[in-house]
Amino acid sequence: MSTIRWRPIILWSCATLMATSPAVAASEITGKVVLSGKAVADAVISIEGIRQESSSAGAVSVMDHHGLNFVPHVLVIRTGSAVRFENRDGMPCRIYSISPAGNFVLRPPDGQPMTITFDRAGVIEIRCADHSRLYAYVLVRENPFFALTDRKGQYKIAHVPPGRYTLQAWYEGQVIESKVIKVGTDKRTIDFKASLPQRRASKEPAPDLSAHDLAPAVLPSSFSSESLNEWRYPNEKP
Repeated sequence: MSTIRWRPIILWSCATLMATSPAVAASEITGKVVLSGKAVADAVISIEGIRQESSSAGAVSVMDHHGLNFVPHVLVIRTGSAVRFENRDGMPCRIYSISPAGNFVLRPPDGQPMTITFDRAGVIEIRCADHSRLYAYVLVRENPFFALTDRKGQYKIAHVPPGRYTLQAWYEGQVIESKVIKVGTDKRTIDFKASLPQRRASKEPAPDLSAHDLAPAVLPSSFSSESLNEWRYPNEKP
């Protein structure tokens, strides 16, 4: 299994806030994300502007090419964590990203997993050069105060130290809303309601993958041309 480490040079501003000591009494933030009247899964709620040294060195999450999709659709990890890209579909898949936080091209040898460690915070859009409609996101966060909404649109961020913060809601590549909040020692409920955003096409040109060509391959028998034609983005109408 191949491993790649993505480590650009990072300059931290003196104004970057350090997380409060874990010895201080902490609170819990819960809530719900509703877009255009419907609760949504895979929205990311996070506290921004706090940098905390990560204890996630060696932690590995998995993103799989499975069922003509990337699974899961959204991963949220700490800086210094790794993502292992797998391919249970067994079809050609050159995985790439042109995002500033992680610019890479992967050509898994013989379908074997490949792993990248991400040391820079940001949003990384994952694409497949061989199946252009496939995409997913890896969000790399510099503190542990984040959560991914479930199918009911609900989230929970635990162990938040008292303070004044910016709480951000992100969905499908866009920041939906940011709120300045004050956290004490009591549990807080903070909901987000907005219109469902339209997915924005990347403005960056596709990378030159000529050096990563794959030989023609036969699709697995479980997939048909009909299933390929019927596949849509999660929010795309028929």
